[in-house]
Amino acid sequence: MKKSPIITIGQVGLVLITVIVALFKLSSLPPQIPIFYSQPGNGGRVVDSYMLLIIPLCLVVILLFNKFVLMKLCRDNNLIVSILGVVNSFSIILSALICIKILFLVT
Repeated sequence: MKKSPIITIGQVGLVLITVIVALFKLSSLPPQIPIFYSQPGNGGRVVDSYMLLIIPLCLVVILLFNKFVLMKLCRDNNLIVSILGVVNSFSIILSALICIKILFLVT
């Protein structure tokens, strides 16, 4: 049975597109942007604009964590490899959409 890869070229491409768009739009962002809408009050909802780069950074951490740690522990189990591939895909797609939506709504 052929093993499915944890990280595909499409996933890496989407992460790179998100990072490039975030870096490109960073100069046109206001000094503070609202992100944390679940925080009570007005003071905790806004952060500095460079904090938006945490989302692409989390994408890279998720990719690296799943690739280097979990593949070494579970490389023989095809079910876990497939599950990690699906988890990577969903987390990358959702995080990229969230980051790009915030960038284009604020600017």
